[in-house]
Amino acid sequence: MNLAFLERKGTIRLILAFFNKNPQRFRDLKKTLPREATLSIRIRDLEELKLIESFPVKEGRRKYFAYKLTNKGEQIAKQIKNLESLTKE
Repeated sequence: MNLAFLERKGTIRLILAFFNKNPQRFRDLKKTLPREATLSIRIRDLEELKLIESFPVKEGRRKYFAYKLTNKGEQIAKQIKNLESLTKE
């Protein structure tokens, strides 16, 4: 994996959204990236890179998938947060 994936539109925002609230549903993530097509692509990219994983959730009769950071994803999110804090000093 190289760092080029971070340059894709919305990728860093999406990773930080997971860092701030983990796990999340697709509809919750739409607040971070409102265009569904872009959001779907970024989720797929992050899953392929093993930075997030999906899992089924059942609430009463409703079933849906939620997404959460993997250990690898958490490590990257922490590094992004560290970089963010350095720019605020």
